[in-house]
Amino acid sequence: MPPNVSQRPNVSHIAEGNKVVFLDGSEADIDSIILCTGYSFDFPFFADDIIQVQEERVTPLYKHLVHIEYPNLLFVGLPKCVSYFRQSHEQDRAAVSILEWNVKLPSEQEMLTDADQDFGQKRKEFNMTELHAHYMGKGDLQWRLNEDHANLCDFHKLPKVLADMLCSVQISRSADFGTFRKINYFYKHSNYFGIRR
Repeated sequence: MPPNVSQRPNVSHIAEGNKVVFLDGSEADIDSIILCTGYSFDFPFFADDIIQVQEERVTPLYKHLVHIEYPNLLFVGLPKCVSYFRQSHEQDRAAVSILEWNVKLPSEQEMLTDADQDFGQKRKEFNMTELHAHYMGKGDLQWRLNEDHANLCDFHKLPKVLADMLCSVQISRSADFGTFRKINYFYKHSNYFGIRR
């Protein structure tokens, strides 16, 4: 975070002037409040035996998209910390192929095994818990998932340049959170991308 931004507990109330009182009783004079609410998965319209959520891990899903027991029930948009438009587009493409019955899905047992292996690999590689089951912001997780969808549904994979750009953004964001959005990317040709600051 930039030096003039700090993470604090939830706000209890705003007092006179710029004073904010937090739930832990501490106080601070501030200029702005940025609420970062995050996302919590909740599906109250499904029976508990249809879908389960344990610490943000939605199960039973194959490739973070297909309900294993009801393969015409699809969950587009669960992956977190991704290139959202690109990820949603790839999931949409896969969902359409599946709903049009153009895809032969593996057996239920094979899909369950794959889902367990996917989560186990995240635990092993990145020490992730159920809270991060759909988190794709480490390494090439998002691009592996996109390739899985492309392989499953037999459509073209995304060009590597898009993965390279996202990797560059992640590095820039970590190095300087306050200014990384000012970087512009442009294609020179299909195997290279340039950065303009």
